[in-house]
Amino acid sequence: MNETPHFFRLRFLPSLFFLCSFISCSSSNGIDDYFTFNEQASHGVALDNLVFQNQPVRVPISISIDSAEYAKNGTTLDLVKSIKLNSLILHSDDGSYPFSKIDTLTFSVQADSVGSQVLATYSGAADNVTYTNADFAGYLKGRNATFMISMSTANPPSGQFSFTVSTTDVLTARPQQ
Repeated sequence: MNETPHFFRLRFLPSLFFLCSFISCSSSNGIDDYFTFNEQASHGVALDNLVFQNQPVRVPISISIDSAEYAKNGTTLDLVKSIKLNSLILHSDDGSYPFSKIDTLTFSVQADSVGSQVLATYSGAADNVTYTNADFAGYLKGRNATFMISMSTANPPSGQFSFTVSTTDVLTARPQQ
């Protein structure tokens, strides 16, 4: 009676080793070549209060691709795998009209070939930015991308409204060889 369990263990042991050899084999070393870095940009915008009569106001934001920043980090735009918006700071240059008076704002990127992608929204009532965590590397690689702000308010400014848009993007890229 004691021989059956030993016999079973001896027959099962080679099968277990064979199975484990397939599980532990891998064609890669488990470490990828990607690294991440942040890129910051700012852009000033000045709007006349008359544009707020046509709700919502759509404003193109000129945030350029800084190839020198990529080179400083040892990569190029072609080697970038993903770009995600990590921070959007909206600052009113007019103390009498703070950004919290803007009801809603949408920050997006658009390109002819792929349409539009919302990256963040802002609520003036909550004075809060919500991020979509969308990857927009494909938009910038198309080289025809435009960032857009669409905003609306029930109480427009009385004069010119100037503000600054500051962004921080997190990029994942391969190093340049």
